[in-house]
Amino acid sequence: MMANYTHFLQTLTVIICMLCSLSKQDSMYTERFLPTFDPVVVVNDHLSSCSAKNGKEVPSSCQQWTTLKSSQTMDGRLVKIVDDVLDFRLMTSLQEYSNLVSQWEFNSGDGPSPWSTSLDPGPFENSAVLSVLRGLVSSAMDVDETVLKPFSISMHVFRRGDHVALTRDNTGVEKEYSLILYFNQYWRKNDYGELLFYDDNNDTFTALSPKYNRAVVWDSSIGYIMKPPSMDFKQGMMCLRVRFTTNATKESKARQRRELHFEEKMKARETLFTEMKGSEVKTVEDVANCVTKNYTTSQGKRLYIFDGLFNADDLMKLREFVPKHGKFYFDDSLDLDSDNVQWIAGFPIDSYVQGKMWTATQKVAEFVSGTDQWYPYDVSCNLLRTYDHTRIHEDCEVREKEWTFLVYLTDDWSEDKYGETTFLHFHGHDSEPVISVLPRFGRVVIFEGIIPHSARPPSPTYRDSRLTFVAKLSINEWVARVKSLKTEFGHEEGIHQLCLGHFKSYNDKHYEDHYKERLLENAQELRELNQALNKRFRPDAEHSDDDDDNDDDDDDRDDDDDQEEDEEQMEYDEPSSFDDEMLLEVKRRRDYVYGLFADRSQSIETLRKHYNQCLMDARIARHKYVEQMEKLI
Repeated sequence: MMANYTHFLQTLTVIICMLCSLSKQDSMYTERFLPTFDPVVVVNDHLSSCSAKNGKEVPSSCQQWTTLKSSQTMDGRLVKIVDDVLDFRLMTSLQEYSNLVSQWEFNSGDGPSPWSTSLDPGPFENSAVLSVLRGLVSSAMDVDETVLKPFSISMHVFRRGDHVALTRDNTGVEKEYSLILYFNQYWRKNDYGELLFYDDNNDTFTALSPKYNRAVVWDSSIGYIMKPPSMDFKQGMMCLRVRFTTNATKESKARQRRELHFEEKMKARETLFTEMKGSEVKTVEDVANCVTKNYTTSQGKRLYIFDGLFNADDLMKLREFVPKHGKFYFDDSLDLDSDNVQWIAGFPIDSYVQGKMWTATQKVAEFVSGTDQWYPYDVSCNLLRTYDHTRIHEDCEVREKEWTFLVYLTDDWSEDKYGETTFLHFHGHDSEPVISVLPRFGRVVIFEGIIPHSARPPSPTYRDSRLTFVAKLSINEWVARVKSLKTEFGHEEGIHQLCLGHFKSYNDKHYEDHYKERLLENAQELRELNQALNKRFRPDAEHSDDDDDNDDDDDDRDDDDDQEEDEEQMEYDEPSSFDDEMLLEVKRRRDYVYGLFADRSQSIETLRKHYNQCLMDARIARHKYVEQMEKLI
């Protein structure tokens, strides 16, 4: 009796704590103007399982699968291609979900792709997406659906110039099946990116193009190569890969390995800077002894080069950490004013300033500037590869006083590998370089952020990556916190717009038409931006790169015809539920965040509190968006 009563009290306590927690979170949402949304109600059976396509009665919401192409090896192993695999809402929800949860990792060795991110299989267990894809594999490979276990779900990015090796996902000892689903909505015939399959004699026996919402299913023992996009394609080619096994033990072991892998990453991130040995440089005089060269631009701006500032073990620790545990962000959007570095690993500012590397950075900044209040607002590591196309840029505005601190992290570097950082006197086509700095391992460069510069990619003979640690410094902590908060909120705001727009328009009956209309608008903006880039960097050019495609095969005319057809198919009378203006709830959140640092009289401790709370807010909002997206997939 007493045991039951005690259990009742414990249960009641847990329920009360949960209610208090929910009440506190709701209050926080209201007080801090975090956008809220009504749960999306899935109507018209959008997410019905389409596994019934395997010769059974097909739900009305399912796309009818039609095998576009079927091929086989000389010994009868199959490859099958199917188009329009997922319902359009399901496909776009999967894309948005993948963008939210991706944690990209770089693989410099041989493999199916240089960049990949492993997705947690948990949310997919009872998902409509997995139900469809499992049913497709079952139908295509003529295998019992109930025995198919997804043991690996991953996203992949391919970029121009990537070196991709011939891959076989398994040896054929156990029956396994692989599936690729393509994500790029806009793809032209001269963008390349074909998927090639090879027989055991290493000769091709079938090939296909990366069409949107196209799935390819094959026996995992068949060799394949996913070719990178053409040199003219400036973005990434993205796809989802799912591997199925019939071995339940292999599935559980794969999950355990994934969990341990991410636990290891989190632990490494927490201790990176605090476990470093620290530099021998303790004073400004120590810094002076490490100066190799210094330069002044024609505009009076300065840059300094140092060698021997940091402990070699610390540098190697950082060098090994970045590809293995770095929190990479992928940005292939075109921007007139960006440096066009597409892969950046970010570091928390507070972790950096609490570590031993920051002490030496402070002394270097004090040595070159004569003041000691400098503070980082952006700490990251840039990863460049041979066919990246970086651009000349400045790190700050003319009105801002900033220094940028670089540490080169690629060991065993030599002049034939290229990869210099080039500095110009001014940002113009007639400007000559001030100097091009060779990125020797451990070398430090610090320069005034307004100096135009660009990190050059490595030579074509270099297969690995060029890594540069970067700390951008503002004149004091207040300015740094405010600038960092604006940048962080820019990321948060983008997620709000993306997710809220998706949720609010999800049940619009013209959803697909409006979405495709946006794609056409984006494609036109991309053309215009390419033209603007050509005018800026090639002022003598009379036409854009796109115009160069107007050769005898009339590729662009074909594309224009396709665009006109799409526009005709998307005519509608009712107004769109997509809102081109900023969503009001996002605007309220923006006004709130910007108001936090409007009062310059508040203490730096208060600003730090606001800064960390805003980062926490963003994590909470992202978590809620992920939960909703999981319900949509």
